Amino acid sequence: MSTAECRDSYGIGTFLTCDVENANSMNIVVKLTQCRITENREWHDCVKLSNDKGKTLGNPEKCDCLK
Repeated sequence: MSTAECRDSYGIGTFLTCDVENANSMNIVVKLTQCRITENREWHDCVKLSNDKGKTLGNPEKCDCLK
């Protein structure tokens, strides 16, 4: 993958924080910091990009590369 490409990514949804039937979900925000595809794969840093510079999270070098 070249530095000009970006893979699809997806955030954590309500189901992860509340998968109990007939229960209200909690009012929380979950941010990924690292992820891996399977237990046998290596960990990767996650980033959250935003037009609001104060809301961009993650490794600054990776964030700059993906903008």
